[in-house]
Parts: sequence; structure tokens; C-alpha cells
Amino acid sequence: MRVRTFEAFLPALNTFEQARKNPAFEKASPEWRQGFNAVWDAFMKSVSNLGIEWQWSLPQAEDQKFDPYTHEILEEIPTDDPEKDHVISQVYRSGYRVGDRVIQPAQVSVYIYKV
Repeated sequence: MRVRTFEAFLPALNTFEQARKNPAFEKASPEWRQGFNAVWDAFMKSVSNLGIEWQWSLPQAEDQKFDPYTHEILEEIPTDDPEKDHVISQVYRSGYRVGDRVIQPAQVSVYIYKV
């Protein structure tokens, strides 16, 4: 039940997150950003209360290894550094899960080693 309830709100949550990443967000007044963040924090507390884990968002996911079970690649970025092969470069959309069950994989770009 809690997963289905959460899935119903995912489109709105994803849009909300994109709004926070929009450059216009930083241009808004401090008071407006504070109010927006208060709503975000309350929403995320409700998500947590449902037992849903917010995962793979920035900055924690950057420089982590790509995991095909929890990430979806949107873009491959060539690199000449073998250490960066299959390392996350950017997170476009956060992922969510309950325990081991992924509800929404994170959408990411990854470095791909090219010789």
C-alpha cells in the first residue's frame, strides 16, 4: 500500500526536484527559497515516514560506481581515465527504494573509458 501511495506522488516529486535544480531557483529571493525548501523538507519527511529511502541524489551519487540495479544511464561520457570507467558523473533524477526494492532508479550520466 505505501509503495502504491508513493508511486502516485512520484511525478509531482520529480517535478519538484527539477524545480530545485533549475537555475531560476538560485535567483529567487531568499525568503521564497526558504519557503520552497520548507515544503520540500516536509514532503521528504512524509516520504521517509512511508519507509521510502531517497537515494542516489547529488552529491552523494557522484563519483560512485554505476550499479545497473539502481541506476539508469541517460548519457555516456567518454574518458581517457580508466579509474573513471563506469563512475557516475551526474544525477538527473533521484532514485527511491524500500529496503532492497527499487521503486524508481536514479537517472545518471556515467564516464565510459575509451582507449
